[in-house]
Amino acid sequence: FAFWCLEIEGASFNGGFGKAHVMTQGDLVTPVDAGLDEMAPGAVEHMNEDHADAIALYVKVLLGRGHADWQLACLDLEGMDLIAGDDVARLWFDPPLGSAADLRPRLVDLAKHARELQSKST
Repeated sequence: FAFWCLEIEGASFNGGFGKAHVMTQGDLVTPVDAGLDEMAPGAVEHMNEDHADAIALYVKVLLGRGHADWQLACLDLEGMDLIAGDDVARLWFDPPLGSAADLRPRLVDLAKHARELQSKST
């Protein structure tokens, strides 16, 4: 194994006919919030231990993924990664979090939104 540190300056994107453009560093690099980096492991553990029902709602209702024993793997300002065995899913925050203080209210809002959507579909 080796660790590399890349300083991204830009990239080219080719998404098909008429969908090619140059990307800047801002398009590729996400901001880091040291507060979220410090609290994320505890938040992940707390969600997995105490809020498996909310995680199941995120995956089933918001991501439309099948039933499985999903767990929260990690959190960042732009979203969360969820895992079930070898299956991985990403739930993007819209908009991204502004700071670590926004995490709890966002997770609560996502669960409320998922419950509303679920109740409308039944």
